[in-house]
Amino acid sequence: MSFAVMRQLFTPLSSTLQRMQQSVGVAPPTQAMLDEEDHDSCPLLRHLPMLKQKIAYRALGDRFPTPIHEASVQSAAGFRCHFYVKREDLSSGLYGGNKVRTLQFQLAVLEARLSCGEPHVLPLTVIGTYGSNQNVATVVHAASRIPALLPSINVAMTEPEVPDLDSALNVLSILSFTRAKPLFNLLPTLPPVLRATFLGKGTVIMLGGNTPSGCMGQVSALLELAMQIEAGEAPDPDRIYLAIGSSCTVSGLIIGVALSRHLGLKAFASGEFKICGVIIHHLLAGLQRNFDFHRKWQDTPLSIAQTIRATCGTMASLGAPDLTEKALKVLADEVEINDDKGLCGKYGGHSELSRKAAGLYDTSGKTYSMESGVEVPQKPIWLCGHFVAKPFASMIDAIEASSLRGEQLKCILWQTKSAVQPRGNADEWEKATRMPHALKTWMTEGKAESSLRPGSIDPFSGTAADYRSGMTAVNLD
Repeated sequence: MSFAVMRQLFTPLSSTLQRMQQSVGVAPPTQAMLDEEDHDSCPLLRHLPMLKQKIAYRALGDRFPTPIHEASVQSAAGFRCHFYVKREDLSSGLYGGNKVRTLQFQLAVLEARLSCGEPHVLPLTVIGTYGSNQNVATVVHAASRIPALLPSINVAMTEPEVPDLDSALNVLSILSFTRAKPLFNLLPTLPPVLRATFLGKGTVIMLGGNTPSGCMGQVSALLELAMQIEAGEAPDPDRIYLAIGSSCTVSGLIIGVALSRHLGLKAFASGEFKICGVIIHHLLAGLQRNFDFHRKWQDTPLSIAQTIRATCGTMASLGAPDLTEKALKVLADEVEINDDKGLCGKYGGHSELSRKAAGLYDTSGKTYSMESGVEVPQKPIWLCGHFVAKPFASMIDAIEASSLRGEQLKCILWQTKSAVQPRGNADEWEKATRMPHALKTWMTEGKAESSLRPGSIDPFSGTAADYRSGMTAVNLD
């Protein structure tokens, strides 16, 4: 099938996704935000101060800047592969990971819209899949920062995935918050989504938080890394490895590279520099292999090119420099998109390649910081099969290949999976035992993939004690 025909077939879906992407919108900060937040602690607002009065912002996390740790693992060929980790997973003691940055602007925009009495902002529906980190992060941080404004959140889990314990834990996390209203299939999901998308009655947070305001949080994350590089706290990398899902994070990093160079920051100067993303959804990987989806489909949301255009356009409309062409050039020249079928596997869990790589970390990996010349052990990274294990596998292969050539690549792994698995005040186990049979079966079939995270979930004959040691109680509803 030709590229033109495929684009035509996708036009109705693309138009709908564009409406969903615009649903959150942008809003200026409330006076309370201006009074309470340290805007200079946000790298984007620090470097583009004209945005401080234009876009609502809340810090959310409690550990910024996120640290850069060192790590190593013994490869299958016997090489000790050394790399660095951007610890986005440690950004919040409630629930970390890359989606905290996404929500710093998204939730603040919703807070600002609600605070000024704008009608039809609610109900809020956040869309993801069973293992969605965006879904969990939205519920947790809404409960923490604006509980009165968002007493109820529709949480749409629209796609069954490969059974996986890590993803099932995300479902249990959502069940543990009373404000979360789980929607487990399309039938209950469509009404609030369609009303918000086409009638403006309510708000939808797009898959993966892929909205201009959400992507701006990832731009800020990359600026933070540039500042750490300038300060000597991190190496100037040859490669940054990360997962590509909705393309929100990778697009923000690309824009961030363009912006850091525009600002003259001393970072990303390596002649070998690449952002290396691994697609985690088998359908999007197929579109990339056959049609170069992420570069050529420039008006289709979930593509990198469209996300760059939408985000840069929004930032420019707020007074920032227009970085569209510079960011698209980075996409064209300095981004590697891995769509390998063997590595991507099936959405929601490990491929065989990522499973083997994660197993190497289980048996031989170490993560540490260097303090006064001494290695200080740090919390191990969570290589979930759904997301970060796939770019990890690709990175280890690249480091091993460079070692065989007598070279040493400086690689940074963008650790997107939260180090904390939150459990709110509601009894998630009691709810799980009342879930539909198909969902309980899916949970039961998801086995532990890592010796670092043992546990099992069996709503038919198990108990909460089988998995709760892997969750952290947070006093939130």
